[in-house]
Amino acid sequence: MSNELKFYEERLHERDLPNINGQYRKGARYSCQDWYGNKLVLDRPRTYFGEAFTAVKPDELTFNTKTIFDYVDNQVREFIKRLLIIVPDSNLELDKLQVFIQRNYGHPDIHNRTGSSVYVYEDDGNTKTEGFHYDIFWALPFSDRNRDLEYAVSNKYGNLCDAVVFKLEFNERIHDGEISFRYFSLYFNGIMTEEVHDKKIDTRIDCNNENMSINSIITLENLFRVGKKLIEYRQDEELLRKATLAFEQ
Repeated sequence: MSNELKFYEERLHERDLPNINGQYRKGARYSCQDWYGNKLVLDRPRTYFGEAFTAVKPDELTFNTKTIFDYVDNQVREFIKRLLIIVPDSNLELDKLQVFIQRNYGHPDIHNRTGSSVYVYEDDGNTKTEGFHYDIFWALPFSDRNRDLEYAVSNKYGNLCDAVVFKLEFNERIHDGEISFRYFSLYFNGIMTEEVHDKKIDTRIDCNNENMSINSIITLENLFRVGKKLIEYRQDEELLRKATLAFEQ
């Protein structure tokens, strides 16, 4: 029997990754130390002076953000491969998968476009420090009705339709690369936007947080749920086509 693990049996947690100095997290910490056993330094100078909000390409990611992205990217693509096996669809191809990475710089003294501050915390759980917040989207569209797919998947007000979306978000502390406040979610957006349904339909299939392994939503159950919704989607698509013809007569 092969010792090679299936993709959904793999497990990765950000706490298993080393910091910038190659140190691994300890199981406990003293109040005067960080999670790696170093002296906890709370007064740190600002080190980043670039654009506060940027769109980032995968090859521009560094350190643990790159490790996490590569891992999740592989998991998502393997999931979609199996989705297309159980629900064959000539209109869907893995090549249509699009990835969007948005990075927002955080510092207690810097305000983002909405006027609020974005920042991360030191290991005392109270002191604010600089870092990045990442929103990473994997979107498999079923149609071309989303004219601006990146805007649609990142818009929290329900403008997206016709797509399976994985969203990974987390904070990265700049001075040591510590990852925190991580969430990984799976969505299925059907034939109509949430606004049409008056926000009564929850498009989220599943999600996890930093208390679980990153790929804990990559499961047989969720593959079944998405496959079932994809079959229902094609039925809805035909009904929408008929409704459109009837309406235009």
